[in-house]
Amino acid sequence: MSVIHAVAAAASTPSLELLRVKSELVDPTGVLHSWSPESHFCRWNGVECSEDQTQVIALNLSDSGLSGSISAELWNLTSLETLDLSSNFLNGSIPVEIGKLQSLTALLLHSNYLSGEIPQEISRLKKLQVLRIGNNMLTGVITPRIGELTELRVLGLGYCQLNGSIPKELGNLKQMESLFLEENQLQGPIPEEIRGCKNLQTFVASNNRLEGTIPASLKSLGNCSNLLKLSLHGNILTGSIPEELGNLTSLNVLNLQRNNISGTIPKTIENCRKLFELRVSENSLTGSIPDEIGKLTELQVILDLSHNSFSGEIPTSLGNLIKLERLNLSCNHLQGKIPSSLAKLTSLHRLNLSNNDLRGRIPETFSGFPVSSFQGNSPEGLCGRPMEVCLRSGGKKGMSNAAVVGIIAVIVFSSTVICLVMVYIMVRMWCHWREVAISSTVDGGGGAGREQRREMRGRKGGDDQFWKLSQLVQ
Repeated sequence: MSVIHAVAAAASTPSLELLRVKSELVDPTGVLHSWSPESHFCRWNGVECSEDQTQVIALNLSDSGLSGSISAELWNLTSLETLDLSSNFLNGSIPVEIGKLQSLTALLLHSNYLSGEIPQEISRLKKLQVLRIGNNMLTGVITPRIGELTELRVLGLGYCQLNGSIPKELGNLKQMESLFLEENQLQGPIPEEIRGCKNLQTFVASNNRLEGTIPASLKSLGNCSNLLKLSLHGNILTGSIPEELGNLTSLNVLNLQRNNISGTIPKTIENCRKLFELRVSENSLTGSIPDEIGKLTELQVILDLSHNSFSGEIPTSLGNLIKLERLNLSCNHLQGKIPSSLAKLTSLHRLNLSNNDLRGRIPETFSGFPVSSFQGNSPEGLCGRPMEVCLRSGGKKGMSNAAVVGIIAVIVFSSTVICLVMVYIMVRMWCHWREVAISSTVDGGGGAGREQRREMRGRKGGDDQFWKLSQLVQ
């Protein structure tokens, strides 16, 4: 059978539509090589058919290296339930004809180079449960009509260039479990209507320009008791963390870093017993670190409270976090000693306690961490490995180099002065002795002179001979 006749015979099947789709794609790796009129389309790579093999119900060409645009012929495959063209190099816009695929339950076009706006016709896909079109170059606003997709469970719009606000209509998505809006240019508050998403498990809206107070935001989510991940970091959220945080008892990940949050961490955080990642760094939080954090014994990935204004001592209860791998308390106003209970954190492989007002001995367990983990603390500072050796058991470290140099200089100066004084005294004593000796010799009538004369007389035979000799000498 010739190719022309085969194509003609396939006119009443999805084969023709698929072959036209292939003709508009660039396939450098030959993923579509099996797409040939010489074989049944149900045997083609990435194609899944109905039981009677008359309709295409799924097309999965994810991560196939394909480029080009999405063919209009694709929208004639009205029996499609799953369309996955993600992680390719497709460009162009999402055609408005997408509204024809009303059997779709999963539409995955993420991680391509698609541009333009989200077509409002997408609201016609009433059976859609998974919509992932993020990580593209989509612009414009999030169409409120997405709120009409009441069966939607996953909505992925992150890593685009979307602007405007989060539509309040998303609160109509009662079945939604995962909402990804990160890395866009979204503004305004998180709508209170989002509390309608009672099945929400993952809400990620980080690195946008979201505003408003944290209380309003978290109170909106307070009814979402199934929430597992809440990531709102990198926005402009203000206010304090509300007590309602304790209602999120299923929470695994809480990331509120890089906002303008103030106040204290509420003690109700102890109710979030399933947390394994807690980040609230780079805010303006104050007060002490609550002891209740020590009850979050599932914390493993990280506890990051850095770059705030926490004061007081490090709670000894943090020693209960024996699964913790990373602890960052740097750049606060923490005081006192490092609790010995922290020595139980044997799973730690990253630690930062720098730039606080800590002092005393570093637990031996932490001796393997770099000096940078402890630098910038109080003048008394920290001692013990990897810092300077502690001189006394009380925990104070050795004197600074400047102090040592100063003491040595004083000792050298004092020794020099003492030596000079001693030399001066010895010279004076010698001079005095010299003067006495000379004076005795000049006075002459000393016993030594008389003894000498007697000796001379004895040797020469009497006084007469002595005088004669004296006369001769004269």
